[in-house]
Amino acid sequence: MEHGSKEYYKEQSKYWHNELIKCSKERDDLKRKLDDVVDLFNAHLHHKKAWSDNPYYDKLQNELNRILDGDLVSEQNKFKRLYLTEIEQALKNKDLSECLFLLEKIKIDLEEDE
Repeated sequence: MEHGSKEYYKEQSKYWHNELIKCSKERDDLKRKLDDVVDLFNAHLHHKKAWSDNPYYDKLQNELNRILDGDLVSEQNKFKRLYLTEIEQALKNKDLSECLFLLEKIKIDLEEDE
């Protein structure tokens, strides 16, 4: 197949179309996994709130909602940078205990900044 030929561009078009489909499926899968983790964390958070009068859990719920809504305060972006790689790795490895551990570390960091 000659570079610049009609056949070449058809093959390139097919290739990139298939790559786009593959990336879209991967994005959807990651979105579903993130939604599952958020749901699990929310269930854990609601359980904690039910058994504790600690106002921290309300604050944590508000922070989670802000993150999910994309309304990040620049000060909190440092936590995103600090933990993003670790969280991604924990999600990739499907390690819920590591995710919860990282959330606890984030909680401690947020409390120290107050």
